[in-house]
Amino acid sequence: MRILIVEDNKDIAEVYKAWLEDEGHEVVSLTNGIEALTLITKIYSENTGNAFDAYIIDYHLPSASGEKIYDILKTLEWKKDKHPLVLISGDSTALDQLTGNIHKLEKPISKEDLFDTLELINNFSKSIL
Repeated sequence: MRILIVEDNKDIAEVYKAWLEDEGHEVVSLTNGIEALTLITKIYSENTGNAFDAYIIDYHLPSASGEKIYDILKTLEWKKDKHPLVLISGDSTALDQLTGNIHKLEKPISKEDLFDTLELINNFSKSIL
């Protein structure tokens, strides 16, 4: 899978990235919401076919929240069933308020939790093709 991680804590982002790369996934890691929005809108506006298979985005980010990124994705030609979004946060209240076709993980996230969620996403995506 090609996965975008957006996490402002660089240490946590490196852990997630290492876990995923160790399992053969291609990972792009960004540290703030503006970088993510810039990359995502570029990919969709240019229709380059380089969309990510999954997005793992921290809810609380500097400059643009995970919720804002989700709102922007909904306005683009984003296929939520083929390119799922996982929002992560240590704030369970914030995650509970979110609705829509997104997956939610509460920090701290274990490797098992992350891979269980990605397996669910991957199986769901394959089942609709």
